[in-house]
Amino acid sequence: MNLVINNHESLKHLHRLEIPKAERPRTQNPFHFPLPSIFIRNLFNMREITKKGFEFVESSHRYYFDGKPMTGVTTVLGVIAKPALINWAAKMASEYMESKGLLAFGDGQEFNTEKFKQICDDAKKAHTQKRDKAAEQGTDVHAVCEEIIKDVIENSGGMIRSGKNNNKQVQHFLEWAIKNKVKFLESEKRVYDKDLFLAGTADLVCEIDGKKYIGDIKTSSSIYGIEPFAQCAAYAKMLDYDLDGTIIINLKKDGSFDEEKDIYYRYNLETDWKFFESALSIYRLQATWQKPNYQSNKKTITI
Repeated sequence: MNLVINNHESLKHLHRLEIPKAERPRTQNPFHFPLPSIFIRNLFNMREITKKGFEFVESSHRYYFDGKPMTGVTTVLGVIAKPALINWAAKMASEYMESKGLLAFGDGQEFNTEKFKQICDDAKKAHTQKRDKAAEQGTDVHAVCEEIIKDVIENSGGMIRSGKNNNKQVQHFLEWAIKNKVKFLESEKRVYDKDLFLAGTADLVCEIDGKKYIGDIKTSSSIYGIEPFAQCAAYAKMLDYDLDGTIIINLKKDGSFDEEKDIYYRYNLETDWKFFESALSIYRLQATWQKPNYQSNKKTITI
């Protein structure tokens, strides 16, 4: 199948492109039907969808419009290569091999091939275990900050006047907001664009010293690259606010915090949107690829 693109504007319609039934790639599942867990999850999701307008399903964290799944902002940015993560994963595997290898075969213990193979297999998954644990911790911090923001929006004009929390990350957030007299305007704001068939959830919208920002809370060791700002720029494009810039609040998992290094301001919404728009183009074009079927006639799709 050949693909001809007439103009960049047409990329917003790629989500509507359907591959003819005869040319649709077969599922990689050898049984050619959804696995039970997937089937059950999808069944429950469908029960939660009314198929009327924009909807968000909490259980699957999916967005829908008229019953059709929309593309998530963070999903789009997944097409951007992250080479630093490859090095990190290799480091996790190496450290696991070193620690478990010394325990298993140190102090003159006899080498066991089966045990060594098991350690190697477990080392391959060391980075996923670390990632999942960090993600769970990050989710907890997000949830607490979300509740705090929602509470002050409802009860104190969006301002955090005081507060204490045993979690260091949350405490840093409280102290930063109080010190800078941050006025929160929105929390967990869900936005969408029907034409782009795009949706997402912005962590917050706030005002600092008379300037309005759309922001995201991160729990990374640092901020690498433009992606978090592109994420916020995508939300801004779908949000009915006159914004001045974006803000990333990085609450590190180790509990350390330096406002000058961990609060990121950026005032390049148009540039960051162009970055996101390019990622969206790549994401949508990737979705048109299918394994070549040399027995079928070549067809051209004009978009």
